[in-house]
Amino acid sequence: MSTDEWAAWQDFQQVQLRKIEQVLDEGRGECLLRLAEHREVIVEALHHFDGSRCDILAYVIMPNHVHVLCHPMDGHSLENLTRSWKRHSADHIHRRLGRSGSLWQDESFDRIICDEEHYRRVVRYIARNPSKAGLPAADATVWLHPKIVAANAGM
Repeated sequence: MSTDEWAAWQDFQQVQLRKIEQVLDEGRGECLLRLAEHREVIVEALHHFDGSRCDILAYVIMPNHVHVLCHPMDGHSLENLTRSWKRHSADHIHRRLGRSGSLWQDESFDRIICDEEHYRRVVRYIARNPSKAGLPAADATVWLHPKIVAANAGM
């Protein structure tokens, strides 16, 4: 692939990602995670393996999606972690609702952090996602590792 083709592909991907983010931020779908009790299930799932299989650095739980910034530890893949988080949270939320079926989409939109600036952009995005979407504070959960908070005071 030539440099021009690669740049065009990157531009295309960015446009598609922005469209997906817009649809999600508009609050489409069932929005089960708007309820704090359902978000707590996600929080518990994310922190379950924190420090043993991964380092959780930041997350935001929106009404209809979740963003997680984490570092899988040696011997643990992001795919397995994600599958575990999704399975655990779907089981608990469905049990509460007295139903079964799909809660999460099969696909995850994984990104590899390229450099320090990319890392900072991701942290800012996670921290600001609820306000960018116009959500009241009660409709989302944002968590940043204390080290990130200290390093980014005044984001």
